[in-house]
This record gives sequence, C-alpha cells and structure tokens, in this order.
Amino acid sequence: MIIHAEVYFKDSSSIIQLMKDQSSCARSAYQAIHKFGLKTRKDIYAHLKKNFATKLKAIQIYDAIDLVKGIENPGAIFGGKKIWNKFLTGKISKNKWLELRNGQYYASGDKRLKGNRSVRIIGDRVLVSSPTGFREWIEGKIFIPKKWKNIKLTCYNIRLKLRDGKFSLIISQPVSPPSLLSMNSGAIGVDTNPDGLGISEINNTGNLIFHSYMKSQRIQFASNNKRMHDIRILAKSVVDFAIRQNKPIVLEQLNFKNKKSYSKKFNRMRHNFVYRKIIEAIHTRATKFGISIIEVNPAFTSILGILKYQKMLSLNRHTSAALVIARRGLGFKERQNFNVSSKETKKTVRPSLKSGIFHTLEGRGKSITLSDKAWSWLQDSFLKPKPVTLTGSGPEPGSIPGIEPSSGEIPEGESWRITGNPGQFKLNCRVGSDS
Repeated sequence: MIIHAEVYFKDSSSIIQLMKDQSSCARSAYQAIHKFGLKTRKDIYAHLKKNFATKLKAIQIYDAIDLVKGIENPGAIFGGKKIWNKFLTGKISKNKWLELRNGQYYASGDKRLKGNRSVRIIGDRVLVSSPTGFREWIEGKIFIPKKWKNIKLTCYNIRLKLRDGKFSLIISQPVSPPSLLSMNSGAIGVDTNPDGLGISEINNTGNLIFHSYMKSQRIQFASNNKRMHDIRILAKSVVDFAIRQNKPIVLEQLNFKNKKSYSKKFNRMRHNFVYRKIIEAIHTRATKFGISIIEVNPAFTSILGILKYQKMLSLNRHTSAALVIARRGLGFKERQNFNVSSKETKKTVRPSLKSGIFHTLEGRGKSITLSDKAWSWLQDSFLKPKPVTLTGSGPEPGSIPGIEPSSGEIPEGESWRITGNPGQFKLNCRVGSDS
C-alpha cells in the first residue's frame, strides 16, 4: 500500500540539512561497496561512522546503506543521468541540480516496534528524529488525503522528498494478501500480445467454455501514462472475470535473460516492455483479490493452438494460444493429431533452420516447419503422442486433483461455439445439440 501526502515544516532548514547529510552518506556507502569492495552492512557502517557519526544517528546511517545496497551499476549518477546532462548543458541551474541530488530522506520501518523509529506520524503531525540530540524531533504538519486517513499504520517505510521548495511524503506499508479463494474446476488462460490479450476459459476436462480477444492499440503507440492506464484496465477486466468465474488465471512465464531466438514474436516480446507490465499488473490485482496465478512455459503455445484448435473451434491465433496455456496450467499435454513429414536438406529454410533435418507439421488447414531440435523438444515436453479420436480417452491429468480424463477437443455430448466481443466478456452465442 502506497500513501502520498504533503508536509509543511515551520523551520525547513534543519530537515533540508538532514536530507543533505543522509544523501551524502548514501553516496559514500555506494563508494564503499563499489570502490572498496565492502559487502556487509556492519563493515559499511564502520567505514561511514568516521565521517557521519556526528551528523546522523546510527539508524539513519543504516537507512542510507539500504538506499544504495541494491544498486549494481558501478557508474551510477545520483540525481539521474538525464538531470545531470541538463545541468551540463545549462538547462537547469546548479541549485535545482543540488535539490534533486540531495532532496530526499529515507527511513525504514521496524517490525519489532510495529512502526518507524526515525519518523512518527501522530494525527496530523509528523515527527522526524533529529540527529542533534536524544529524543529530539523535527516537527511538521502532514496533509493526508481522506481515503487514507483511517488506515492504521504499522511498520511503514517513509520517503520524504523536496521538489520546488515543497515537501512530499511517500508512505509504503506492506499489505498481507487475502487468503486465496476456493476455486472451481477449470482455469482462464491469458495470451499476451503487443496490442491486447487473448482470453480462453476451460472447464476441468480442458474443454473450451468461452473465448475473447481484448484489444487496445494505445498500449503500442501512446505515451507511457496512457499505455499504463490501458494496461491497468486490461488487468482489471481479466481479474474481474476470474472473480466472477471463480477460477485461477494461467499466465506465460516470460524469462528473456540471455536468450536468443529467430522468432519474430519472441524478439518483439523481448524488446517490448508491454508484456512484462501487463503480467505484473495482472499479478498485482490478482494478489489483491485472492485469485490464484499459475505460470507455465509459453513454448509452442501459438504453434499448437494454430495446428489443433484455431480452425476446429473458430478461434484466432491468440485465443487458440490462450486455450493451450489454460490446458497446460491444469497439467494437460496436447495430443498429436496432426501429420508430420521429415526431410533432410542442405538448403536454408529460414535462419533458425539451417542445413539438416527439419519437420513439417500439417494441422487443420495450417502447416509449420520446425528444426529437428525444436520438434524433439516439442514431443518430449508438450506432446503425448498417441492415436486420438474425438471420442477417445484423454490425456492423464497428472497431479491436478478433480480432473477427469477427456479428449480435451470438444465437450462431451455436444459441440460449442462461444465468442466474445473484444474487451467485453459477454456470451454471444451457444450452439448445442438441443438448440
């Protein structure tokens, strides 16, 4: 939970000096870590104590260490590189640069005291511990918005900032997530794309119940604030739908570190922040409302969706990939009901398929070519190659309880076709055996 408030200090000179001293201490701690190779908080504190023992209390020095402990870049510029370049080019004054460089104070919460040792908030007063004496405080008046006034603060972190001569206070307090809701059988798969989300809902046998594509062009081309606004709307729609259906959400486990691929989609995902922001937004809101999140390996979800389900269930490639993701979240492996032909060639088919053996997969009106290595990985990890019929027995559900065997291809006893308008979760039509 983050609370933003305004603070007014009658005598601001003392608090500004405290900010300056702790900012200087933080920069010295950064040098102790990267220049002198000190690792532990105890060693760093002993190094800083020589110069800052008379200016700051011990807890304030430790808070300065915590501010820079996670900075891995050995050439970091405090205040920001962009602001530094503006100062060098004369776009901002030296006083403005120093305000941005030194204008913050940090105080961490204390679990044992269920509060904060350096900053206390009592009613409309804020008390900042003064380093000049024992139990001396710098007092200010705090203005908290109405929606946060009745919240009880326990073990809260404080970040006090000075911008343009005004003080703002950011209060962060961890909120324990609610207990996870008891879920019905089934899941909701989400396929993340540059312009929206593919949504597919399945029952406990892995059969499709509902699908929709939520589209938003602004998350590709709009400014950062507008994109984040639309991302939050998408996340809210997905989680609200999961709450109504009382089912967990299955997401792609995206890990882009040290990976190279010739896939256009993967490279676009790797260099586009939208994917990570959407998944983070869904995670945050789902945790808030007690919705379970399942993460699965996203490999070959689009390929399997195109080959197996796109034409049969009248899906697009995104909702068919979401269907595979949802089924994978419940432990289902796909059945190989497409033809595979192998060929050895010296001619390069595409950059990822150099000379050697490659395999052509023929699905329902679609064909895809894979290298020998990719085809072997697809077989071992995501396929259960057995002869299949639409009425045959399905894959083993694995360790997921309450899942009965089913082909996972069509619901038992009838055929379904359920669609939804982009961005709206509404049932448009249902075609059953009795309709």
